[in-house]
Amino acid sequence: MLHAEELLGRTLRERWSLEQKLAVGGTSVVYAARHRNGKRVAIKVLSERLAVDARARTRFLREAYVANKVGHPGAVGVLDDGVEEDLPFLVMELIDGETLEQKWISAGRRLPVDDAVAVITSLLDILAAAHRAGIVHRDVKPSNVLIDVEGNVRLLDFGLARLDGPESTTVTTTGTMMGTPAFMAPEQARGLWARIDARTDLWAASAVAFTLLTGRHVHPGSTPNEVMIAAGTQPAPKLRAFAPDVPVAIAQVFERGLSFRMEDRFDDASQMLDALRVARISGAASLAITTTPTVPEEPAGVPTPARSRSRTLVVVGALVVAAVAALASWRRAPADALIAAEPAATSPAASSIPSPVVSPTPSPVVSSAQPPSIASAMVTKTKAPAPTSVPSPPSASLSVVAETAVVSAAPSVVASAPSDPLERRK
Repeated sequence: MLHAEELLGRTLRERWSLEQKLAVGGTSVVYAARHRNGKRVAIKVLSERLAVDARARTRFLREAYVANKVGHPGAVGVLDDGVEEDLPFLVMELIDGETLEQKWISAGRRLPVDDAVAVITSLLDILAAAHRAGIVHRDVKPSNVLIDVEGNVRLLDFGLARLDGPESTTVTTTGTMMGTPAFMAPEQARGLWARIDARTDLWAASAVAFTLLTGRHVHPGSTPNEVMIAAGTQPAPKLRAFAPDVPVAIAQVFERGLSFRMEDRFDDASQMLDALRVARISGAASLAITTTPTVPEEPAGVPTPARSRSRTLVVVGALVVAAVAALASWRRAPADALIAAEPAATSPAASSIPSPVVSPTPSPVVSSAQPPSIASAMVTKTKAPAPTSVPSPPSASLSVVAETAVVSAAPSVVASAPSDPLERRK
């Protein structure tokens, strides 16, 4: 049998020439390839170790069906699939850009609030489409999120995705833990596969936001097992305890997404997306009135602007100062100069500024990509902004089964590929 890592220079099915090895993971190898008509693509080849397992082959080829069913331009699609001498492979889009993990590290392991929230807004838009299609990604993490050269957010690797309805019991029968420990929801870390649904993806997306904004994972640990144990037994810490510059309203959205109990999270990505869009506007408005308090506040059940109390204090404080000044002036004035006057009425609205209501609109900072054309070249021609590079994340965030490919060739090219997953058998 052929070895997946030894295919460089070969032509698959007399049409796809493998030109460059992009990434090698525990379950697959990704190559940059060119079709005989000149079209450039990424080809993901299942390792020979798993190719002999019928269930592993089925799950691998199933990724093409699931990814294309999402129906959103932000989901990286699969163009073709096939088998070369018993090695299954997928033909995927080859996208010019960098992963969110690379962007985060190159920014010093902490993104500006606006940038981070814009990325998560676009990510939730993709997940909302997936959830409407009955798909749960189950491996949302920074290395599976791609930012192309035009700033569009793309979601990679639907290899672990689950479709609603009857599903194979491969995961539980083989005892394979699926996912990435640093971004596993409590129910996923505990192996409660029957309970996993759209809310599991929301926990992972919120964990990505937590990492981008704080520079650390929700549950740090020296080993993947330590991280999984913490994820399955401990609630997430308050986001503003590590990033006090994040507006309260925005922090409350992510903290609700990180709720230990599934019932306390949003129902799906669409609901969380709407809440985040409103929080972005209300958070910006509150910052224009008063500074962000440094003491973390308890998240509310529903993400509403939490700055009204601060605004009220500012208004009341101004009224108190004015009253004291008036009293002092009155005491100094002669008796015959005193004139009975009506005090200025204070509008009830002065003590409470209603939270703005914003119709859901796409993020102006990071937008979804346009649907790729199979007949056209997949590499974006627009000049990319200067990317930055970064060290790899802690070992605790290694994938357990899923993989993502990052194209390191110049110019910065990223493809759907493996990220050296860690597999653990029960």
